[in-house]
Amino acid sequence: MAVLSDTNLFSPLTVTPSPDVVALKLKQVAEKSAPASGESGLLRKVREQMENKKREVGSGSAKKKKEGCERGNSATVMASPNVYIVKAPSNESPSGSGQLVVTAANHSMSLKSKACATSKQRGQISRDYEQEFPSVEVGPQLVRRGSKDRPATLHRQDVDSKGYWENLVQETDPSRQQKKLINYNDIIHQIKSNITAFQAQLTGVGVVKVQQIELLLKVLHNLVLTPDLETSHRISCELQLPQVLFEMIRDSVSNSDLIKEQRNVLTLGEMITFILIYWESHSDWVEEEPRLEEFTKPLKMILSQPNLTALASLAASVLSLFTQHGVDVFVDLENLTSLLKMHPSALLLRPPADGLYSFLSITLFIFTKDPYSCIPLFSDKKSKCVYTLCWLLSNNCLHLLARCPSGSADMELSRDTLSTLSCHLLCFPFALDLPSHTMSTVLQVYDSCHVASSLLQVIQTFPPPLLEMPLSLLSRLLLCDPEHSVSHVREGASGFFSSPQSNQLFASKNQTPLTRTASTLLSDLLQQDVLWDSAVELLNLLSQVARCSSQLGSHPICVEATVLQQALTHPYDQMRAATCRFVGNLKPFRSNKTGTLQADVFRHMIDCLNDSCRQVRRTACIAVGNWLGYVAAKFKKGGNCSDTSGWGNKNNYSKQAPSNTEAAGDSVTEQMFDEDEQRRWTDDAQRSAAVLTCLLSDPDAVTRRHCCAALGNLVNVDGVVSMLDEDVYSSLVRAACTDSNDAVRQAATAALRLCREQDAMQRGIK
Repeated sequence: MAVLSDTNLFSPLTVTPSPDVVALKLKQVAEKSAPASGESGLLRKVREQMENKKREVGSGSAKKKKEGCERGNSATVMASPNVYIVKAPSNESPSGSGQLVVTAANHSMSLKSKACATSKQRGQISRDYEQEFPSVEVGPQLVRRGSKDRPATLHRQDVDSKGYWENLVQETDPSRQQKKLINYNDIIHQIKSNITAFQAQLTGVGVVKVQQIELLLKVLHNLVLTPDLETSHRISCELQLPQVLFEMIRDSVSNSDLIKEQRNVLTLGEMITFILIYWESHSDWVEEEPRLEEFTKPLKMILSQPNLTALASLAASVLSLFTQHGVDVFVDLENLTSLLKMHPSALLLRPPADGLYSFLSITLFIFTKDPYSCIPLFSDKKSKCVYTLCWLLSNNCLHLLARCPSGSADMELSRDTLSTLSCHLLCFPFALDLPSHTMSTVLQVYDSCHVASSLLQVIQTFPPPLLEMPLSLLSRLLLCDPEHSVSHVREGASGFFSSPQSNQLFASKNQTPLTRTASTLLSDLLQQDVLWDSAVELLNLLSQVARCSSQLGSHPICVEATVLQQALTHPYDQMRAATCRFVGNLKPFRSNKTGTLQADVFRHMIDCLNDSCRQVRRTACIAVGNWLGYVAAKFKKGGNCSDTSGWGNKNNYSKQAPSNTEAAGDSVTEQMFDEDEQRRWTDDAQRSAAVLTCLLSDPDAVTRRHCCAALGNLVNVDGVVSMLDEDVYSSLVRAACTDSNDAVRQAATAALRLCREQDAMQRGIK
């Protein structure tokens, strides 16, 4: 049975479409196959619905038309952000990305204006969604929020960049603050944010960004140095300086992983350096701060951490400032002494002259409280303490002051203060009553480190006001260890003990500018009363060198006779006594090309026998007695006697016989007496006899004893014994028999014995 179709039934599969339907379908296919224009499906659907509605005639009520428009507007607003959030490829140039940002910003502004215009005409779907999910922003609110967040994100990225902080360092430079207006509010806000983030990183939140903190510290340094005190105070208050830096130091020291890297240690040093700079100009911050003792704890931890040794000097600087404000700082002595045992390079982070000075100051303070605790540092041959202190005396430490301009006053002051403090520490063993074997070990360590030659270098180069301590210490070394110390002094003298004329010759031969000699230095020290004690120490040093030189056969010391005469008539008692002691260790009758004035110096020494000061009379008796012995020896040789003392004058009345000996440019000769000169020396010897006889009744027993010894040398001078008064012999007999002091009686007896021998000799000759 066949089934036939009903010809009256409509079927779209069998009916041929009309030309209009075919055209519409082709149009739809063309639209779907066309390239994507970036338009979303939702937006396209809305657009098609709007076009279809326009084609329909009388297609619905006004209410449906209004709702269709609302859906179209809402869809447009929702779809628009997706177009401008696309990120630019990484290989695009910065200018391209900048254009993209500008386009996005401009379009977001236009969307914002459209959203404001249609905010009162929002669709039902948007209103229902907002009521169901109030925490999620939709529609125009999303557009407004997005337009605000994007610039903020870009600004945040700019602030975190290295270039931003480098520019800020330049802009906040105090020298440029008058040229460009600075927005301190924004800078303070950014510094606060970065410090907070850094503190969080130190406690384990995120990666520690040390490089950014380095630039931040430079900005802080510029801000606190601004000449505007009001601005500086405001910055300090808002940033809570320097308390926040102490907290950062505390957290950094506590972070064991952080301080393992050398760069992080350097950054930690910059924090401490900033505190020192800040404290210098804002010292009043401590007045109302209750946590001062707490702030010292991380600094004391630095002294105890081996990997933070390079920061010890800086930490000591801050600790010393705390002590100046009445804060008790308790430091483990073992930690402190262990630092001194290290090589000096271990204490140096960069040129920290001030920090090293503070570190040594604290050490000196602790040693003062417990002096004997420092002895192992100076007696242990493995310790580097003496080596470090000696190194600070030399020119090798000048690179510490590389940040100071060459030849500047700050550079000289820093080096001088370090060396002076080193001298104080090196003096400690000599201020204590040590066993002989311990002192012997200390002297051996000092000898191995060449302390004597380093001290002489200081004496030759440092300003006169800073020389008292080095002069005193070198004198003590010569007294305790003359054999080794004199050899080091002679090696490093560089013409210091020569005459000014021969020193110029020495400088020309060695091409070394030498301007200071013992003679010129003594002359300078005599000019100012504040330097008189230093002049006394110099004379004591010269006395020790002269005494050791005569014993070891070393070259003589040359001091101008005019300078010695000035010192012998000086109003300061200690000056006259020290000069007599020095001259007493010299040998007269040495001449050079400039002549001599020994006789005038001898007359001034005789005048000192009547000095009102007991110490001056004592040393004058010794000096006159020594010179009388040289005069007697000279006369016995017939007026031909070489000697090893030295001073010069332009006038020379003595006959000279050349010698082959030279000392630092001085041509040493033998001085020949003529009859007139011999008569002058004889007259001076007789004058001294009268004064020495009077001193036999001096209340000081030491003076009387030295006087007897001087008279014993006097009787050996040819032509003097026969002219001596009976008072001289009777005074010696009285002293030998009745003096209350046994040493005086023995000295007087010895002098009488010499007188009798000399008298018998004279009678035998006759």
